[in-house]
Amino acid sequence: MSNSAQVADGVYDPATEAKGPRSCLGRTFGCIELWVVLSLAFVLLMRLTQPADGASWLWPIDPILSIVFLALLILGRRLKFKERLPLTPTSAAMIFCAVSWLNSMLYELTLSHAPGKYGGMHNVAQPTTIGSFIIAQGFYVPLTILGLILVHRYHITFRELFFVAGMTSIYEAVTVGVPAMVSPLFFLSPIVIAYYFVVYSRFLSMGLLVVDERLLWSTNGHLISFPRKLLLGSLLGVVCWICFVTWGELAIYLFNDFQGCP
Repeated sequence: MSNSAQVADGVYDPATEAKGPRSCLGRTFGCIELWVVLSLAFVLLMRLTQPADGASWLWPIDPILSIVFLALLILGRRLKFKERLPLTPTSAAMIFCAVSWLNSMLYELTLSHAPGKYGGMHNVAQPTTIGSFIIAQGFYVPLTILGLILVHRYHITFRELFFVAGMTSIYEAVTVGVPAMVSPLFFLSPIVIAYYFVVYSRFLSMGLLVVDERLLWSTNGHLISFPRKLLLGSLLGVVCWICFVTWGELAIYLFNDFQGCP
């Protein structure tokens, strides 16, 4: 069982949730604010050095989402507004899914493979905005639904979900994180890793900044350790990428590679 939000008898403890890990190293790596700030540093560095690299003119949406995330995190601790919202479990689940899906779609708007095109999921050589967003559903819809199921089944708290969701960035960890660590600019790898980790974390955990996670928990949840929850996050990333590749190939076949689409 995680020591971040649950006590020995499995009861949710908001005070413990806010404090996070107890050790110095744990507090450093467990500091969500630090992760977000490092990710913002990466965005700033990228836009200053490579202003057009894979980004659309709507790229400011990305750092704005991180700033909103940070603001909700800080204000939520002070004002406790999510605990005061009069929501039912059904409405809480709907809000969670809506925030997750909307967050991912806004992020896709910040990506571009060609001038006037949005999204990063379609053919790099001949990208289309509609094609990219249709294909993107193969990743983001399973991520949202399965993420909700994990929260429901395993009583995952906001702090835990931040790191569990970050673990779904398995593709970027292999294709971007590892090369960054062995490159001449390896000293920049922490902000590279932090950026992709935070982007994927936002997709799921932002919903729990406006919804009390206890409304999503099942009455007979299965409590497991935090390391096992992180493992589930990695497996979730693998499953979502399998769904994405499968749906992408099917969508390209069904829509004739979106030829003629904007």
